[in-house]
Amino acid sequence: MKRYRLTDHAKKRMKERGISVRYLESTLSHPDIVQPSFGNRKILVKFVRNKRLEVVAVEEDKGIIILTIYYAH
Repeated sequence: MKRYRLTDHAKKRMKERGISVRYLESTLSHPDIVQPSFGNRKILVKFVRNKRLEVVAVEEDKGIIILTIYYAH
């Protein structure tokens, strides 16, 4: 798996939403779906415990930057 860094916003949202690092890393390494988003962002989707986990990220030379993370409705 590539190196990744979480923005302060993403760290805060993970804590608020009770999303584990294990789920984040599983989504990054084995997403079920990868959707293009605006600009050079991507939405990586993983179905976890009957929930749709979405990670919004941008890939740079030094690795992946996690912008936000949430369970979609």
